[in-house]
Amino acid sequence: MNHAARALLLALLLVLAGCVSQPPAAIMSWAEYQTRRRSVQWPYILQFDPPRGSLLYYGARHTNAPADPQVQEIERLWTALKPTIAFNEGGSPP
Repeated sequence: MNHAARALLLALLLVLAGCVSQPPAAIMSWAEYQTRRRSVQWPYILQFDPPRGSLLYYGARHTNAPADPQVQEIERLWTALKPTIAFNEGGSPP
Protein backbone atom coordinates (compact mmCIF):
# COMPACT_ATOMS: atom_id res chain seq x y z
CA MET A 1 0.00 0.00 0.00
CA ASN A 2 1.52 3.33 -1.02
CA HIS A 3 1.83 6.41 1.19
CA ALA A 4 -1.21 8.21 -0.30
CA ALA A 5 -3.45 5.15 0.19
CA ARG A 6 -2.28 4.78 3.80
CA ALA A 7 -2.94 8.47 4.47
CA LEU A 8 -6.43 8.19 2.94
CA LEU A 9 -7.21 5.08 4.98
CA LEU A 10 -6.01 6.77 8.18
CA ALA A 11 -8.13 9.84 7.41
CA LEU A 12 -11.17 7.66 6.77
CA LEU A 13 -10.64 5.80 10.04
CA LEU A 14 -10.30 9.08 11.95
CA VAL A 15 -13.51 10.43 10.40
CA LEU A 16 -15.35 7.22 11.24
CA ALA A 17 -13.98 7.28 14.80
CA GLY A 18 -15.32 10.82 15.18
CA CYS A 19 -18.77 9.62 14.12
CA VAL A 20 -18.97 6.95 16.80
CA SER A 21 -20.34 9.25 19.50
CA GLN A 22 -23.20 10.44 17.26
CA PRO A 23 -23.81 8.00 14.41
CA PRO A 24 -26.03 9.22 11.57
CA ALA A 25 -29.62 8.14 12.12
CA ALA A 26 -29.70 6.29 8.78
CA ILE A 27 -27.05 3.72 9.79
CA MET A 28 -28.55 0.75 11.60
CA SER A 29 -26.81 -1.02 14.44
CA TRP A 30 -26.39 -4.78 14.13
CA ALA A 31 -29.06 -5.29 16.81
CA GLU A 32 -31.51 -3.08 14.91
CA TYR A 33 -30.75 -4.89 11.66
CA GLN A 34 -31.41 -8.26 13.33
CA THR A 35 -34.91 -7.10 14.30
CA ARG A 36 -35.68 -5.43 10.96
CA ARG A 37 -33.75 -7.56 8.45
CA ARG A 38 -36.87 -8.94 6.78
CA SER A 39 -38.19 -5.43 6.11
CA VAL A 40 -34.93 -3.80 4.97
CA GLN A 41 -35.07 -2.68 1.35
CA TRP A 42 -32.12 -3.78 -0.81
CA PRO A 43 -29.95 -2.27 -1.92
CA TYR A 44 -29.33 -0.32 1.29
CA ILE A 45 -27.72 2.90 0.04
CA LEU A 46 -26.30 5.75 2.10
CA GLN A 47 -24.43 8.74 0.70
CA PHE A 48 -22.46 11.29 2.69
CA ASP A 49 -21.18 14.47 1.04
CA PRO A 50 -19.09 16.45 3.53
CA PRO A 51 -17.32 19.63 2.37
CA ARG A 52 -14.45 17.54 0.92
CA GLY A 53 -14.89 14.16 -0.70
CA SER A 54 -17.84 11.84 -0.42
CA LEU A 55 -18.74 8.35 0.70
CA LEU A 56 -21.26 6.07 -0.95
CA TYR A 57 -22.27 2.96 0.97
CA TYR A 58 -24.00 0.43 -1.26
CA GLY A 59 -25.36 -2.47 0.76
CA ALA A 60 -26.15 -5.01 -1.95
CA ARG A 61 -27.87 -8.36 -1.73
CA HIS A 62 -25.41 -11.19 -2.25
CA THR A 63 -25.45 -12.27 -5.87
CA ASN A 64 -23.21 -13.83 -8.47
CA ALA A 65 -25.60 -13.18 -11.34
CA PRO A 66 -24.19 -10.63 -13.82
CA ALA A 67 -27.75 -9.86 -15.02
CA ASP A 68 -28.89 -8.81 -11.52
CA PRO A 69 -30.08 -5.16 -11.83
CA GLN A 70 -28.01 -4.11 -8.84
CA VAL A 71 -24.83 -5.06 -10.73
CA GLN A 72 -25.70 -2.59 -13.50
CA GLU A 73 -26.57 0.03 -10.88
CA ILE A 74 -23.21 -0.44 -9.13
CA GLU A 75 -21.43 -0.08 -12.48
CA ARG A 76 -23.45 3.09 -13.27
CA LEU A 77 -22.67 4.61 -9.86
CA TRP A 78 -18.99 3.67 -10.18
CA THR A 79 -18.76 5.43 -13.55
CA ALA A 80 -20.63 8.50 -12.29
CA LEU A 81 -18.72 8.88 -9.00
CA LYS A 82 -15.22 8.02 -10.27
CA PRO A 83 -14.07 6.84 -6.82
CA THR A 84 -10.42 6.93 -5.82
CA ILE A 85 -10.78 4.02 -3.41
CA ALA A 86 -13.31 1.27 -2.82
CA PHE A 87 -13.83 -1.29 -0.08
CA ASN A 88 -15.77 -4.52 -0.45
CA GLU A 89 -16.90 -7.22 1.94
CA GLY A 90 -14.52 -9.81 0.60
CA GLY A 91 -13.08 -11.49 -2.42
CA SER A 92 -11.31 -9.74 -5.23
CA PRO A 93 -13.73 -8.28 -7.78
CA PRO A 94 -12.44 -7.53 -11.28
